[in-house]
Amino acid sequence: MPRIDDPDPLIRYKGNWQHFKSSNVHYQGTNTKTDCNNTNSESNASFRFTGTYVGTYSEVLYKEGDDVYNRHKAVFKIDGSDTSYTITQKQPSYAPARTGYNVQSQGLEDKEHELVIQCSNGTNTIWVDYIDYTPSGENAGLSKGAIAGTVVGSIGFVAFLAGFIVWIWKRRVKKRSGVPTMTPILPLEHEVPNVQDVSLGVTSFAPASHVRQPKQAPSQTTTMTMTATATSTMRSRSPSPPPYPGSAEAPRILSADGIHTVDSEGAHTRQKE
Repeated sequence: MPRIDDPDPLIRYKGNWQHFKSSNVHYQGTNTKTDCNNTNSESNASFRFTGTYVGTYSEVLYKEGDDVYNRHKAVFKIDGSDTSYTITQKQPSYAPARTGYNVQSQGLEDKEHELVIQCSNGTNTIWVDYIDYTPSGENAGLSKGAIAGTVVGSIGFVAFLAGFIVWIWKRRVKKRSGVPTMTPILPLEHEVPNVQDVSLGVTSFAPASHVRQPKQAPSQTTTMTMTATATSTMRSRSPSPPPYPGSAEAPRILSADGIHTVDSEGAHTRQKE
């Protein structure tokens, strides 16, 4: 709860008021007074605030033998409504012929208010020491400014925390990416050059799936059959030797005048057509 001391400029004094530095009896060692005489009856002190509570501590001086319980009064106005405070009993005092009082106004509407302290009957002296008040929104625990500051601070803290978490995460990811990993390498398929392209000076490779697999060696029976067949084929392809003389039919020669037969002696015999 804020406390406003008597010399604070938030308290506005009208009329003849005097400020004093006193002993430790008063708050912050200061006090302000006005004499409520006939020439100073309009003196007052006012304080504007926005909130739900206000209280003031003041003192009233009196002379010994005065009827302090009935004659000394002070008037406190809240938003223009008069509330007279009459000293009906002697309050604890800190000096001879001095009594203190503490006036409070609670349950005010949460809006701007004005407190006015002024003389009542013109025969006493009023001292103002300090004023307490509850700012607007403090009933909920915090004022609007404090709530706004808390919200902004919370948002800033959350943003900082989120940024810090992201930074930590990126740092861990970076560390993990720097560790070498073992990745198995699959064997490459062996490819053979395409013989047809060699003559062009370009070697191309056919997929391994097109490579002919070597055939199995033929069995012994198959080998013998193939050998016999090859031998027969070679014999059939070999040129036949010339016929022996006299062992075959005499050769015949076709000429323009007919067919001639050549005997072993070389004589020609013409055959009739």
